[in-house]
Amino acid sequence: MLFRSLQKYLDAQRRSKGRDAYQLLADVLLKLNRGDELVSMLQDLAAKDEYNVPLQFFLAERLYEVNELDKSRQIYEAMIPRSTDMTGYLGLIRVLHKLSKPQELLDLLERAANKLGQDGLVQLYDELDEIAKDANIVDLLIAEGRSQAKSALGASNVDMTGSGMERLRKPYSVRRYRSGPSAGFQYVG
Repeated sequence: MLFRSLQKYLDAQRRSKGRDAYQLLADVLLKLNRGDELVSMLQDLAAKDEYNVPLQFFLAERLYEVNELDKSRQIYEAMIPRSTDMTGYLGLIRVLHKLSKPQELLDLLERAANKLGQDGLVQLYDELDEIAKDANIVDLLIAEGRSQAKSALGASNVDMTGSGMERLRKPYSVRRYRSGPSAGFQYVG
């Protein structure tokens, strides 16, 4: 009975419950031992309601979970301009991290910081911490940052090595200090 009522709600393309309706669908399917149907059901719903941002983001998260990273990325990139919160940025950061795309990741982090300000950075805390724990992506990000710095300075002979840069290669974690509008982050090696 609950499943049919939920299906009617979803088929009517209602949005009043936001992502909660899709989470309920996932939970119900799991309890009915039909969890493997979730992604295809979400894809069908999303095809009928392509401007429903919570639905699209929920689908992108499920695609990420089943390692359909390119599909997940496409949805996030299409929906970020339509969203007013961090959901799309956070999801796309996870996707780009997993795909090891340092240039795109740096660009996205800059866009997110510029659009969302200090409050957005506080919300990025967990993602920044995961990135900082991944030595491979840190090396790629440092190399990309060096490349971008050299390009911005217009000089190919800029020395971006030395002891100051070497310490950036160590695994780091991100620690938040303070909360609220004056929150900040410290990288701890």
